[in-house]
Order: sequence, then structure tokens, then C-alpha cells
Amino acid sequence: MIVKCSCQHCDGRIEFEASELTEENSIVPCPHCGAETKLSLPEQDTPPIPAPQPSSQSSQTEQHTEGIKWVLRA
Repeated sequence: MIVKCSCQHCDGRIEFEASELTEENSIVPCPHCGAETKLSLPEQDTPPIPAPQPSSQSSQTEQHTEGIKWVLRA
């Protein structure tokens, strides 16, 4: 399975074969910036972070979503 992670230096996206990742080959040169970066598998159990909803009000509004408090300002 092909997975993606970000370079620790330039935040460029790096694709690699997940089944071939080992501790010995997890540090590679970034194809974007050339700096050495550590490959990592995406977190499987982390729920997606909800995006804040745009506010049509001109005043400050609070919105609660699954334990995350968003403060929206217009």
C-alpha cells in the first residue's frame, strides 16, 4: 500500500510503500529539499480534526465540537 507523510523540514509530501518501511530505512533524503527526514506511517486511530464553520455573525461566537472549543471571529 502506498502511503504519504510530510518532510520534517520543508513539509513536502513523500510517497512510499508502507510494507517496505523498516527502522533501518526510515531516514531518507527528501526528494523536495534534500534534507534527511524520517518516514512515518499515518496515524490510524486518530479521528479527523473538524474544520471550524464560517460565521455569518459579526460578533465572536463559540462552537463546541467533540471536546474541541472553536472561537470564531468575523
